[in-house]
Amino acid sequence: MGLTTLIGTQSFLIISGVIRLLPLTGLALPFVSYGGSSLVSSWILIALLLRISDESNRRVLERAGVAVAA
Repeated sequence: MGLTTLIGTQSFLIISGVIRLLPLTGLALPFVSYGGSSLVSSWILIALLLRISDESNRRVLERAGVAVAA
């Protein structure tokens, strides 16, 4: 939940700055703004979210007695 909130907060701050609801903050928009380290960190966050989701789904399937391929 925290990782998703981080990406959502960054997006909200940048988009609200562009439409002039809030002052611009200097954060990079995830997956859109140019910047190597921002892009790499955003992809790492997505990889972590996918890994957590996959582990959660595997546990649910194992509890239900469904065979899970490795």
